[in-house]
Amino acid sequence: MLIAAAGAANVLRIDLSKADLAAVGTDDPFASLAEAVGRLADAGEKIDHLEEFVTQSKEAILDLVRWSVAVGRAADVAIASHAAEAMRVRWTAHLVRSRSCPSNGA
Repeated sequence: MLIAAAGAANVLRIDLSKADLAAVGTDDPFASLAEAVGRLADAGEKIDHLEEFVTQSKEAILDLVRWSVAVGRAADVAIASHAAEAMRVRWTAHLVRSRSCPSNGA
């Protein structure tokens, strides 16, 4: 889940190194997961109808990352700090590459 959400965040240019990854929306992590997945599915459906979807997608993806971190903490897996650092490094490298590429439209 974390890898898929991080990949989607990369596509939508969400800087996960600046996000609060510790916050999960509810006391029930599975309800939080179901809500985030539902919102992401709804955002995908909006693409089909040419409606605005980016904001909703970004919020849902952040919630999926938060859910992954929360599950890792509950299972006593130290993914939070490792994932945050890995995403920070990956995001920084991506920004450097995209700024140096003349074909990216920047």
